[in-house]
Amino acid sequence: MVFKYKMTAEEYYIGYKYKLKRGKLPDTMLISTVIMAAVMFLLAMEFELGMVYAVFLAVIPVIMLFAEIAVKKKTVLRNYNMLPQLNSQQSIHLCEDGIKLYNSFEKVYVKWERVFAVKETPKYLIIIFSFRNGIAVIDKEKWQSEQLNEIIGALHDNTYVEEGKK
Repeated sequence: MVFKYKMTAEEYYIGYKYKLKRGKLPDTMLISTVIMAAVMFLLAMEFELGMVYAVFLAVIPVIMLFAEIAVKKKTVLRNYNMLPQLNSQQSIHLCEDGIKLYNSFEKVYVKWERVFAVKETPKYLIIIFSFRNGIAVIDKEKWQSEQLNEIIGALHDNTYVEEGKK
């Protein structure tokens, strides 16, 4: 059984954010920012620059983190629009021992036990095939079909599916 669909840039971004969340990358960035802010504050106090400068220097890493987050969405959306393997028609093929994502540029096959993450919300089905490649975000209302129901059933039968509200 083959299911064909096409993601929008916003849907891809939803999958990208979920992949980062499951990969624990945002936690690492936040912890690094807090450590950098604390070090900047302590260095400013050590060199007796005063409380105003210490707070100012401690805020710089936090501002940089927020700037990174703001720029990241724009970058991801631009990459989606520039890369044909992301914005072309995608196909999902169910196999007995795994699942395959392919388009005209790439093929990703993953055994059921190796699927990185799956999340089902009332609106979307998000499949992260591996941390390196393969993101499928399917709008369940737009692509509603018997094949989609078959994919959802196979995912529930063969791998852990995280339930989500959004």
